[in-house]
Amino acid sequence: RGAQTFLSLTKLGIFSHMQQTSWSISLTMAGPLIQVVGYAISAILGLLSLFWLVSSAYVAGTVGLVAAFGVMGSVGLVISRSDAAWIGRITTFALATARRPVFENWPNRANMGKSIVEALNRSDCDEVLVVSHSIGTQLGLLAMADAIKSEPLLVKNAVEEDRLSFVTLGQTVPLMSRISTIFADSLSIVGKSEICWLDVSAPADPACYALVDPYRDQFDGKPRVNVQNARFFKGFATETYRKARENRFTMHFLYLMSPDANDKEDRSSCFDLYQLLASDKLLARQLPARPNVIEPFFARKTNR
Repeated sequence: RGAQTFLSLTKLGIFSHMQQTSWSISLTMAGPLIQVVGYAISAILGLLSLFWLVSSAYVAGTVGLVAAFGVMGSVGLVISRSDAAWIGRITTFALATARRPVFENWPNRANMGKSIVEALNRSDCDEVLVVSHSIGTQLGLLAMADAIKSEPLLVKNAVEEDRLSFVTLGQTVPLMSRISTIFADSLSIVGKSEICWLDVSAPADPACYALVDPYRDQFDGKPRVNVQNARFFKGFATETYRKARENRFTMHFLYLMSPDANDKEDRSSCFDLYQLLASDKLLARQLPARPNVIEPFFARKTNR
């Protein structure tokens, strides 16, 4: 299924877009196909080796067997550093949503938007932070758009008072906004609003669009989102970061963990979700009025 969904993403132009904007996620999404191709090559080499051995071509047969096991070992390494089942579920979810707009009448979607409105109506809330992570950034985007559409004046006042902010961690918004009109429309609504939007990502994260402004990427406009590098390599202890690099998907969840470096200065230079949530300062007043423009070294100019 993983290889099939990869081919589907290729046909839709999503994989090409990933290569052009964030190479790390493109390599991750190619993982299932690499495994299928690798096993196929290994099987062919194995069969040829048996044929050569039966035909008394011992040298060729031995070399073929070594090559077959080498390919299998390489595929095993790919599997150990990726989660093909998880990738397959994510891409299948994305494609199913694009083909059948299940979110139009999804009860939980309405509840999320209402939760934002209810929080803004509370007199004891100094600030409402809508924080989302990974695939959840897509759902957070829907909820923010729904809140804007249902109570535009309330949201406008909250934004002017710096009481409402949107935070996306390890976001995957372009995966959906480029194949689903529902998500594209929601991105347009949130992007055109004045809501403070902070996006935090890391080039080492293999499962996100690292350092990509989703609104600018979709509509080729001016920078809209405050894009920041999580700088995990600074805030986490050497051993913690080493383990995250060995299991790349652990890196995708460092946003939800507290930095554990011994040096306080190093910890403060890394993104810390809990410091953000516990801060006595409004997020919108801590960020620059004009979003940061970050052009990742791996990003290429695209015709959007």
